[in-house]
Amino acid sequence: MPKCTPCMSSKLKDWIVRFDPKMEALLQAVATCPKGETMNLCGKEKRAPSEYQRFISDCMKSKLIKGQPFGAASGYMKECAGAWRERHAKS
Repeated sequence: MPKCTPCMSSKLKDWIVRFDPKMEALLQAVATCPKGETMNLCGKEKRAPSEYQRFISDCMKSKLIKGQPFGAASGYMKECAGAWRERHAKS
């Protein structure tokens, strides 16, 4: 996955320099965005789910939760967590 590079459009850089000329040297170090993009601050990348999260997700999807009374999912979650503990107790 390519790394994100923060950037600003040249128009935005020019606008900032008009109001504060001292910023010109700092803005020259910032990459210029491709045409049509004003600014990209590169948000935080989402971390991949852990083995536990994937196991719980698959386990919960296998349960018939829809149509159950409110709060029924917590019982299924406890079952899935117990299955995870059993699985790793054997390892």
